[in-house]
Amino acid sequence: MKNVYLAVTLSTLLFLPVNTDADEPVEAVDLTYLERVSKTGLDDLFVRSGVSLDQFRKVVITPPGVSFREHWLRDQNRRRDGEKLKAQEMERIGARVSGQLVSLLETEFVERGYEVVPAPAQGVLIVDVQITDLDVVGPDTFPTTQVETFSEYSSSMTLEVQLLDGASDELLVWS
Repeated sequence: MKNVYLAVTLSTLLFLPVNTDADEPVEAVDLTYLERVSKTGLDDLFVRSGVSLDQFRKVVITPPGVSFREHWLRDQNRRRDGEKLKAQEMERIGARVSGQLVSLLETEFVERGYEVVPAPAQGVLIVDVQITDLDVVGPDTFPTTQVETFSEYSSSMTLEVQLLDGASDELLVWS
């Protein structure tokens, strides 16, 4: 299900007819030259005025940074009766999520006619994605056992996407 949401978000960012309404920018990122786009279904979407993403047919996907929800490891270990999770397993989960996101993004872009390239250049769009507040519920850390883990709660994360011009490193879209 998360794959569907990610695909919808990326499709919205890349293929959205943009109507901008100026609004106050979010403080964490310098959005000085960007304008808020309303009615997108996203929490926040800012686009550089006058920019068209139609000029880009190639993309570079930067490996996403992953950070877990505050106290995630402690909370996971409180719920476990047996062996506790270690920081190394948390790092492995983060790396796996990052790798799966890159793979998903590559597939989505290729299916939409983009070429995925290894380095930024003129005419290349840089896709910079960060995962924050990752909250994986019931991670399976014992792959050799034949036990499946179920949970009544779902996992969650915050996805921050920045699209930059590969030649100038100029921020074009932020969500």
